[in-house]
Amino acid sequence: MKEDLRFDITIEAGSDYPLDISYTDDDDNPVDLTGWIVDGTIREATGDYDGYPFKTWADANGFHLFISKEHTRGITFTRGIWDMFITTPDRRTRTKLLHGRVTVVPNTARRWR
Repeated sequence: MKEDLRFDITIEAGSDYPLDISYTDDDDNPVDLTGWIVDGTIREATGDYDGYPFKTWADANGFHLFISKEHTRGITFTRGIWDMFITTPDRRTRTKLLHGRVTVVPNTARRWR
């Protein structure tokens, strides 16, 4: 696996947030990640116990992370951090793949009635 990389993200509160990550080998060929385990969480600060986990999965197209609008609506901070770990299918090796800052943009739109 490649070393972990910094990747900053911006989420609009009240909107779905999908993040799809393709993964390639050293020759730039896609790697089938079916069976790999991926997890990611947004936190306000390092060491925070509570966070906002992504719904995650891996397949032939890469790693996928998703937070629904219901969950992004509940984020109470505008700046935080996030990270993503991957685990081999045999569960023997867990590696941090991505990390970075997260900016949450408040949604100021009113709901239509």
